[in-house]
Amino acid sequence: MSKKMPEAHPILFQGANLAHFLKVYNRITGRELGYLGSISPTHMMLMSRWRMQTDCTFYLRIMLPSPVHGENCVDFDVYCQWSKPDPGADSFDSGCLILSSSLCHEVLRTSISHYFSFRQTPLS
Repeated sequence: MSKKMPEAHPILFQGANLAHFLKVYNRITGRELGYLGSISPTHMMLMSRWRMQTDCTFYLRIMLPSPVHGENCVDFDVYCQWSKPDPGADSFDSGCLILSSSLCHEVLRTSISHYFSFRQTPLS
């Protein structure tokens, strides 16, 4: 008999708090690393002022402005596969494989994807 996953309700972002959901920290040091640039079920892109070390595992955290499913932060582990300068910007883009995450991470990922997707609005 398999364990049923709890129902995941989406996060409703407000313009003022969206940046909190995108800011990424090093979970070990507490240091801010940058912002989430893109996310899929298996990968993410981090935009940072620093070049990330490649072929290395990082322990990341997103601090939530209010609890989501009883959690105040989203912890996940990633493996950095590449890091390169962002053309025309003083930052770096780093592509990471997501090694482990939680239900809260999945809720955050789907909510961010939904927020930034193009949806057809009903005509009135």
